[in-house]
Amino acid sequence: MFNIRRILNRGSTLTKTVSRKFSTGGGGPNLNNMARTANMTLFGIGSAGLIYMIYKSRANIPRQAPLNASHQEVMASQNTIAQPRVTQGLINPVVESRVQNALAYFCGGLGLTGLSVALFRNTTLAYANPFLLFIPAIAAMIGTQYLNYHTQSIPKHLTWGAFCGLEGLMLAPLINMAGMPIVFNALAATGAMMGALGAYAYNTPTKDFLSMGGALSIGLCGLIGVSFVNMFWPSPLLMSLSLYGGLLLFGGFVMYDTQKLIHNASTKPSWDPINESIGIYLDAIIIFQKFLIIFMNNKKKK
Repeated sequence: MFNIRRILNRGSTLTKTVSRKFSTGGGGPNLNNMARTANMTLFGIGSAGLIYMIYKSRANIPRQAPLNASHQEVMASQNTIAQPRVTQGLINPVVESRVQNALAYFCGGLGLTGLSVALFRNTTLAYANPFLLFIPAIAAMIGTQYLNYHTQSIPKHLTWGAFCGLEGLMLAPLINMAGMPIVFNALAATGAMMGALGAYAYNTPTKDFLSMGGALSIGLCGLIGVSFVNMFWPSPLLMSLSLYGGLLLFGGFVMYDTQKLIHNASTKPSWDPINESIGIYLDAIIIFQKFLIIFMNNKKKK
């Protein structure tokens, strides 16, 4: 699932960068090119996400027990060290600590992304060829996923920091086009949406949202198809479907990823808070991008 979001995010970034390059010098951005760039971004992000989803699904395949293992050994291999249990209305302290660590990296990643935007938004680096940023960002994400949090802590943190920083570089052109008032509105809308849906999923006693993975994947494939068609045959209807349908889709991802975070915190014998935070981080970035484009389009209509 992370791959899907990752690619989607990457696509958006590419779109933004391209649209900035096509914008007119003193008269503001070319809105037609901006819309085309947004479509290209959404398509690129979706493609990258699919690659990541395939990788994660393979990584999550459970190991088979030896053929000569006893029934007790097979059952023990499926057990976890931190089964969730409700104690005085709270989650198991071990699970709660793991979730808090992952959310700390989520906030830290957003902070690094914001710092990258602030430092490089007016530099030529932010407006480089999109693929010069896209490819290293994908490599940094994959490297972050593969490195071991406990035995390769320093290189893992470095690749994670590079990943979040490159996300900021790809956001910078779109943020410059939007202007700070729209950026603040998009930040507020993203925070409200993420906070409300995340809190609801976190406090829901059942795990209903964990069963949404297949439907969300299908929806994401449909969103990629819409973005692809709109890239070559631009249509206001398709653009609206990509933006508003994307918000609905990634709202579902927020609830899914929140419950998946809790589930993984209660079942995985070894905990990697960086890897577990990436899904929600990408949800936030993509939702922010969509709100940004929606608010820019609304301003254009006035």
